[in-house]
Amino acid sequence: MTIFSRLRLRVMLSLAPILVNRAAKQSDRLRQLLAKAPGPIQFIAGKRPVGFYSVRNRALRWKGGAHPSPSFTQVWKTPQAALSELIAKDEPDVVGAFLAEQLRLSGNFQSGLWFGEVMATAKATQAASKH
Repeated sequence: MTIFSRLRLRVMLSLAPILVNRAAKQSDRLRQLLAKAPGPIQFIAGKRPVGFYSVRNRALRWKGGAHPSPSFTQVWKTPQAALSELIAKDEPDVVGAFLAEQLRLSGNFQSGLWFGEVMATAKATQAASKH
């Protein structure tokens, strides 16, 4: 189950740049956020890196594996914990996961807040374009 969960998590995280970069074509705010991107944001599940986000040429990118010096890191206790939190809800409860000891955060928290705003803006832009 863990290998399957890790693969599902990796696929899910790798799809975010498609959502964000598509939404950036319609959102001035999203373009502003991408222009002022912090350093890489690393995701770890269990003891192994899943991958990281970075911005190049004002576009969000995903790369599997570890980044040598991420700006911010999310360490999920297990791939299943990450999946259940990130998939099951409209808005992930990162604070709740942190308090439940399913998630550890480290690094520049401004980078984490930036990423949360990027994802929320992309989702809102996508939802607005469907109406």
